Amino acid sequence: MSYRYILFDYDGCLADTVNCWAKAINKASVEFGLRLNEVQIRAQFGGLGKVRYHGLSEERVPTYVDRVKALARGEVLTARLHDGAYELLLNLSEDGKRMAVVSTNNLGLNNLLIRLNIRQFFETVLAGEDVKEKKPSPEGIERALGFLRCTDRKEAIMIGDSEHDLGAAKNAGIDSILFYPTGALSSFYTPGNIKELEVLYKPKHTVRSHFELREILCRSRC
Repeated sequence: MSYRYILFDYDGCLADTVNCWAKAINKASVEFGLRLNEVQIRAQFGGLGKVRYHGLSEERVPTYVDRVKALARGEVLTARLHDGAYELLLNLSEDGKRMAVVSTNNLGLNNLLIRLNIRQFFETVLAGEDVKEKKPSPEGIERALGFLRCTDRKEAIMIGDSEHDLGAAKNAGIDSILFYPTGALSSFYTPGNIKELEVLYKPKHTVRSHFELREILCRSRC
């Protein structure tokens, strides 16, 4: 299948930010008197409010969330693109593919893309503050496809690294690719987690690098 409209998640998918967020969550949890393991840290990706299930009182959750975001804002500035990401985006752009970013990131996403020199590849960028309902709601994907004037959802695909991304794609009625990079948190990308996502959301492909993505999305070049 040749896809014309390609949507990307940002955190963990384009940029290697998984450890950035993990560090911020871990540091904030210690400041708030919590001791979280990797599984509990992972549970907060895409939903910091889940800390309430790990012993934090309800009234302290908003302050905790603000603290994590403040710490993460500094951490993500050190994040780098995954190997091969720039070349992939360049090839897709040269092939006339139409691209967008759909992310829950609320830390100045446009500026992060500019810093990594990839903003020019995307016709639209939707961050967490741009939608009423975050992934797995299909709102962000549907708005992006509307901006791209996609009339056939069979031509669209979402690339992401979490159940939120794959769920949003499923709810929007488009295909997905599960991306889980090497070198990430061991509890965030385990064989069990990957298998569960494949069974629940049935992504068209599961890949570990942007070089694999290039082989799938740029077949005319390969």
